[in-house]
Amino acid sequence: MRKKILELGSGLKPYKGKKEEVVIHLDVKKLPHVEVVHDLNKFPWPFKNNEFDEIIAKNVLEHLNDLVEVMKEIWRILKPGGIVKIWVPYFAHPNSVTDPTHKIFFTLHTFDYFDPTTDFGEMYSHEVSKIRFNIVKKKLIFRGPLKFVEPIFTLHPNLYEIVFSRIFPADEIYFELQVIK
Repeated sequence: MRKKILELGSGLKPYKGKKEEVVIHLDVKKLPHVEVVHDLNKFPWPFKNNEFDEIIAKNVLEHLNDLVEVMKEIWRILKPGGIVKIWVPYFAHPNSVTDPTHKIFFTLHTFDYFDPTTDFGEMYSHEVSKIRFNIVKKKLIFRGPLKFVEPIFTLHPNLYEIVFSRIFPADEIYFELQVIK
């Protein structure tokens, strides 16, 4: 059985997929590779429950209006145990606020809200009811001259976020979440 992947906001550089993958590209604009044209701010999205094994969201979530509603849709259309891979700008990097279309800002703990094993997720899990994910991976991404600090701050992410994030701002954060159903 081939792995079914949905790429949200595939834009001009879509994920091509591997031989054993079927990739559906969604964007708000009709582009040559886009199979589904849809505004991700309009719910529900045009997919069945439990349809996808994986969802890719590369630099798209920051443009949307309501992260909680988006995560509810991602949860709905992922199969049990499915994975969502997310790349978002880090809140302290100048590019996160340079783009006037960015509506949501992300820290290392933004998705803790959806993970019942985190302190934040345990405190607020009643607000998202059954929408649950395990955080499989969080990774700060640095580019250019700051690339050398990535291994250091990866070892101490909380110290980084509290003390050093404004001095050495990461470009992006990568999250990998696994749906709990």
